[in-house]
Amino acid sequence: MAEHPWMSRWRIPGLAFFVMLPLQGTGGIGATIVGLMTGLTPGEILLAVGIGAAVESLAFALGWGLVRELMLANLILGFAVAFLVIWERSFFMF
Repeated sequence: MAEHPWMSRWRIPGLAFFVMLPLQGTGGIGATIVGLMTGLTPGEILLAVGIGAAVESLAFALGWGLVRELMLANLILGFAVAFLVIWERSFFMF
């Protein structure tokens, strides 16, 4: 960070984006470790994890609402999209 001071402005948004990634280890514990490695204070880490988790939860809720509406409009297409989303999510978990 000392060599690239412009990067210090992106630590909190970067950590929040890291939490939003649907991958193994990008939750609160992994983000805390990454935040400590980047020199964030505990309050800044909590803020970034909270923002990332809230945005991820909102995205999942809105996404499910769209899939639900698709299922009501076209049952087969809705189930196909739901299957693909679940398959993609489980694919990245391992």
